[in-house]
This record gives sequence, C-alpha cells and structure tokens, in this order.
Amino acid sequence: LQQKAIAAQVKQLIGNNTIKANGEVGYNFTDGKLVKRLYVSSRQHDELSRGLLAIAKQDEQYYLVPAAVAEKITQRQAESIVVLNAKQQQEDEDDPYADFKIPDDLMW
Repeated sequence: LQQKAIAAQVKQLIGNNTIKANGEVGYNFTDGKLVKRLYVSSRQHDELSRGLLAIAKQDEQYYLVPAAVAEKITQRQAESIVVLNAKQQQEDEDDPYADFKIPDDLMW
C-alpha cells in the first residue's frame, strides 16, 4: 500500500513538472545497458549537462524535469531518475584560465 502511494506521488511530481523536450539536438544517455536519445533544444542540452535539468522515466517514457523535482523523486523512488548530472561549481574569480573555456564536445 505504501509503495502504491509512493508511485502515485512520483507520477504526480513528473506529471506536474514536466518540461517539454523539443529541439533538434540529440542528448544521448544510458538507461541500464541501453543507450537512449532524447531530442532537446540547445538550451535544454546545456542545462542537462550542467545539472539544472534531469531525465525521469515513467512507463517506458522519458521526461525532462527540473533538478529540484528530480531530487524529490530520488528520495521517494531513485530508479525513476535516469539522468541527474552533478551541478557544476561556480567559477573561481582568481582562476588564471577563466578566459579559456573547454568546449563540451571536445574529443580526445
């Protein structure tokens, strides 16, 4: 009974806080052993990379949710959150390399 209540809370959190994923940029992520792709805007891609947005899974569907909502979902049902990147730290004002940004798509 308690698990059903938790599942209902998670469903409601996802339903009320979903951000529409619309765009042409493919964001690749893993769900278990599978690699999935969600098409998002370049802004949403950046926010996913910086940990401001997360990807939640419900009924084999993937949804974008804010990171704060994802943390609430994780407290209730951690397996529902597929992607939640760690938030990047604020840049140091005394950093001598602050003018030299590393591109997100850098290949080694």
